[in-house]
Amino acid sequence: PAGAAAAIRAARAGASVRVFEKAPPGRDKVCGDGLTPRAVRALADLDIDLDGAHRIDGLRMIAGRTRRELPWPANGRFAPNGAVWPRRHLDAHLMAAAQDAGAEITWETEAAPLVDDDRVIGVTAGGSRCTADLTVVATGAPGAVARALGAGRVEDEPFGLAIRTYAASPRHADR
Repeated sequence: PAGAAAAIRAARAGASVRVFEKAPPGRDKVCGDGLTPRAVRALADLDIDLDGAHRIDGLRMIAGRTRRELPWPANGRFAPNGAVWPRRHLDAHLMAAAQDAGAEITWETEAAPLVDDDRVIGVTAGGSRCTADLTVVATGAPGAVARALGAGRVEDEPFGLAIRTYAASPRHADR
């Protein structure tokens, strides 16, 4: 989502924007379904409509007989609520907004850094070179650009893993 958000902002500001997305359109991804109030606020700032997202007013944790209800803290800087929205829907909305703003999107193409004199001057992607005054890398630690620039995952540090499933619940309408 960070790359699409950057593309939206830059294109709306009048920049010529090109996004290289290594995944196909509509791909699903385990991480990202849960949106914190900070994320909801960031999406609102981009005018992204969260219609279809499930609003949540806090977190409910249950472990055996122990149960905790944790409302989101109200601080005025972020939205008063979080949301649950499958990542494929979030990504589709963000990429559509980027395109509507004028960004050109190339799907199923991974970019690699184009370096000149120890400076990233663009990317190579799909067999071609794309130079730029500004290159935004939003691949995360496992991405080719991050790895090539030495910003990959540190093997001896803790690593997170996301697992997701959806289940029917009589409390589905709870927020």
